[in-house]
Amino acid sequence: MAMTHQELEEFLKAPRLARLAVVKKDGGPHVSPVWYLWEDGHFWFTTTAGRVKGRAIRRDGRVAFTIDEDTPPYRGVIVEGRAVFVPERAEEVTRRLAVRYLGQEAGEAYARELLQSPGRTAFRVRPAKLITWDYRD
Repeated sequence: MAMTHQELEEFLKAPRLARLAVVKKDGGPHVSPVWYLWEDGHFWFTTTAGRVKGRAIRRDGRVAFTIDEDTPPYRGVIVEGRAVFVPERAEEVTRRLAVRYLGQEAGEAYARELLQSPGRTAFRVRPAKLITWDYRD
């Protein structure tokens, strides 16, 4: 019931939400929906450094997330890994994400708005563990 490599690549091309989990300062989990890019074996995300997930990643880079379909037949991916900040790619990744999820015109406008926030940064996750499932016939 696992996806083949090609099925995984096709699945990750679609603009689904990832649900990202990080470890808070008190040791508890924090989960938030995020947009993602999949590129050359890495996931890319953005955040503002002062947000809960940004602070948690800076303190403890361990992350986990799921990307899945919420209607039958179910397919999805669970990923565990370490997040690494790549601030020099913040503008590029922010624009690419916004266009991917909102379309060219709306995405460009939204990216400009997001990039006005101080501390916008990108982070990359190379999967240490990746589990897939596919319950289609």
